[in-house]
Amino acid sequence: MRRRTDTARRMIEKALADCVTPILPAYVHGWAEACIEMAYAQGDVDEWHYDHYTRRLNAMRQGVAA
Repeated sequence: MRRRTDTARRMIEKALADCVTPILPAYVHGWAEACIEMAYAQGDVDEWHYDHYTRRLNAMRQGVAA
């Protein structure tokens, strides 16, 4: 389970890192959101990490440094 959690977190971090690129931001933000939702739904990340990643994504959408 630990390896699966680490993999999910790396996938989310990669998706969030991609959000800072100017190419297709709406598409990339949607992908990051899907990664976060999927990982949480499968139990790969806990509620704290879900909230943390969601706040970071929302800040990126608003153009605020996260």
